[in-house]
This record gives sequence, structure tokens and C-alpha cells, in this order.
Amino acid sequence: MAFAYTVSVIDAAGAVDDAALRALTEAAAAQWSQYIHGFGSIDIQVTVTATTRANARAATTNPIGTSGSLTLYETSPATELQTGRDLNGAAPDILINVDPGFLAFFSLDPGSAPPTGKADGLGLMMHEIGHGLGFVSLRNPDTGAFAGAASTWDAALLETANGLFFGGATARAVHGGPVAVTTLRNGEQYSHIGNSLNEEIGWDLMNGVATVTGRRYPISDLDLAMLKDIGLPVISGVNGDPLLDPFFYAATYPAVTAARLSAVDHYNQWGWRDGLDPSAAFSTLGYRAANSDVAAAGLNPLLHFEQFGWREGRDAVAWFDTTLYLARNPDVAAIGVDPLVHYLSFGRFEGRAAYSAIGAPDSFTHGAFDAEYYLLANPDVARLALAAGGDPAARAYAQYQASGWREGRDPNSVFKVKDYLAANPDVQAAGLDPLLHYDTYGWREGRDPAAGFDTRAYLAAYADVADAGVDPLLHYLQYGALEGRSTFGDGVIA
Repeated sequence: MAFAYTVSVIDAAGAVDDAALRALTEAAAAQWSQYIHGFGSIDIQVTVTATTRANARAATTNPIGTSGSLTLYETSPATELQTGRDLNGAAPDILINVDPGFLAFFSLDPGSAPPTGKADGLGLMMHEIGHGLGFVSLRNPDTGAFAGAASTWDAALLETANGLFFGGATARAVHGGPVAVTTLRNGEQYSHIGNSLNEEIGWDLMNGVATVTGRRYPISDLDLAMLKDIGLPVISGVNGDPLLDPFFYAATYPAVTAARLSAVDHYNQWGWRDGLDPSAAFSTLGYRAANSDVAAAGLNPLLHFEQFGWREGRDAVAWFDTTLYLARNPDVAAIGVDPLVHYLSFGRFEGRAAYSAIGAPDSFTHGAFDAEYYLLANPDVARLALAAGGDPAARAYAQYQASGWREGRDPNSVFKVKDYLAANPDVQAAGLDPLLHYDTYGWREGRDPAAGFDTRAYLAAYADVADAGVDPLLHYLQYGALEGRSTFGDGVIA
């Protein structure tokens, strides 16, 4: 569960099965909670009352800025999910009203598809909760005009000669273009999508066209993309895997969306073989090159990482070290979950740090050159190394020596090539490989490899390292980081 919630039902006349309605609404909230991180608890109140159909709204809205001349508001649940601030205190956050006669047309069983002649009750309550989360316009429903205020949903809408469209970047990528907003004068205008059942989006959970009996209305990637565009902390698509991110995939590889292929199917069938990345948190080429056994076996690298790799201390991307994250977060290690998935789903929102990748201690065969980091950080080098065959780590070092450092590529997660050369004009003038210079002479002369690592301070603080006469940067990469030793970074390269 990514956010907490409570559900209460007010049914003064005893017109419906309150326990069933509560369970249905809890199941609907649980569906949204799978995909959205949240602080606090979203309190949902369902009132059974004569209201013709069903409607919902956030109990409160929160001013967050301006959009042109309009004051811009987000829903109080959106504020609470992002910040933990509960603007309503003990009062409900989302208010849902449902007519008992209307509810009679819906199946109240959340566990199975609605039977013939009944509509999807789970979909109904997910739809209404969606309005409470952010699918809401502050336009006048009759004129479409604003009265000094707009919602975050409104701010993402585009008025064109062809109609009104949701234009958020994530939704455009997932949908393959702007998303038509309901403008039919059917009471659903401006806060829904679609204007016809002939459109694909006319069958979406948040459609404003119709609810057809006998079928489910699940949350879609498009629904999540729109909420992501208006600021909600969406952590994954409906596949539930933040490492296979349909929003990233659609934006990065638009041809896949144009072909109406899902990110999951495309990546698992073709994408990884073509070197495509499933998300910003996984380097397909880097992982295969840094793990030649995976490449040689012809394995899907993402599946390997998720099933085995993280448990073996392998890293998926240059900016995240699985072993260090688990070492710094023993509570995460204790529950035995994928550290990168934990970070993306929870840790980043909780203020936990990510640590750049460092290869295994025995992988450092050329001073402080870290082949794993280099291949993860440079997918073009990884692609060439895989194509050339042989040992990718050796090819990575050869590329670094031949041209990489001249191109400003960093040899490990700490050393900064450009900064070292700028701070040491003698090294630059001599045309020397800066890492080789540091490993051979620089550290002995008290030079720093980066503003984030103080050579003298490291040796002064750790007598065992100084007494052993070893390169302090290499020691840190092989042992010190995992031992919790400090880099003493002072922002200055001495």
C-alpha cells in the first residue's frame, strides 16, 4: 500500500447495505493506493442520499500559486499525499454522494466482474475517488468560464479549434497526443475525458460518456499519467513496477505508443534486445555490459536484476548502489525487498539518500577505475563493448584511456575529470590521464580527486589507511564506502 486511507459511510435512511458499500469503497481506494505514494491518511466519506446519480469532490482545495490571472488550487488530498499536511484535520478529505436508486444498478462485489445487467461498482467508486484526488475543473459547468480560480487540472487543459484537451506532457506521451476532455452537455463536462464511445478514451475509467453494464472499468496508465501531470506522486504505471515505467518509455520511445504497444510487452519482447531502457532507473546496456554472464546467457537484464541481481549486489544504474542503500537502511534490508524499488516507491519520498554505484572490491584492476560505474554511466561505451565481444570491463578501460577522459567522462562515482584538470593545470598541460595521475602521484601530493573527497582529511582521519600507504580514493571505493567512512568533501579541490 502506497498511501493510507479510511472509509466511512453515512446512510441515515438505511437505504443500502452499508457494510458492502464500505468494503467496495475500501477496495477502490486500495486500487489507487497501489500506484500513488502518500503521506498522512486520505479519509473518504460516502453519503447515501437522493442525488440522482453519484458525485464527488475534495472537501477542501489549497491555493498553490497562479495560472495567468487565476488563483491556482490543488485538492487537499493532493496536498496531503505530497506533504503530509492534513488541511481538514479530523474531517473527511474526499466527499462522495451516491443515490441509493442509482447504486442499485451496480454490483457491490469488488472481487469479480459485474454480471450481465449490472454496472461496475468498483469502477464507480474508483471514478469518484479520482475526482477527489484531482480530476476536477473549477469552470462554470454551463458557460465554461472561470470565476477567478482554476484547478491544477484546469491549468493542464488546452483550448483549441478542435475542442478542449488535457495537454500534460506525461499524458500526451502515453496517449500519443493531447487527451480530449468531455465537453458534452451531459453534466460531466470539463472534469472527464472522451466525448464518444467510438473513442478509446470513451471506455476509460474517467470517461464522461457512459458506463456500460457487464464490464470492468480499471485504472489506466492514462489516468495515472494525468494525475502525475497535475502533481500527484505517482510511483508506477498499472504494471506496478517502477523499474518498467510506462511514462518514461512512452516519452522516450514515442514509436512504441504510436504502434499501440504496451511498454511492458514491448520491452520484454524487443526493447531490451535493442538496448532500450525500461525507465530512468535502469540501464539495459550498462547492466548487460557490467554483467557479462547475464549478456552471455541472453537473459532479459531487467528480469535478472529483479529476480537475482539486487540480491547479489549488482547495480542497475549509475546513480544507485544497491549494497550501500541496504547498508545505510537496515530496516529495508531486514524486510528483504529490492532496494531500488523501495527507493523509488518510498525512500525518495521519505528523504532517504541514493548512493552512486560502486563496483565490487575485486573489480578494481586499474587503480580507481570502476568498470561497473563506467559502463552504467556510458551506455554508448557499453553498446560498443557488447558488440566487440570479449571482456566489457577491459574494453571500458581501454576506451577511457584512449578518449574517455578527454571527453570528460568520469572513471568512477567520486572522481571528477573536468574538475581535477581545472584544479591542476600542470596535469592538463602535460596531457596526462587525470585518474592515472591521481592514483600514481596526486594522492601522495595531497591533491583531491573531486570537491566531494578530501584526500588529506581522509588519510588524517583513518590512520589504518595512511599506515598502509594505499591510495585513499581506491580504499574508499573498495572498502570505505561500505564501512561508512566519510569522504570529508568540503566543496573545494585542493
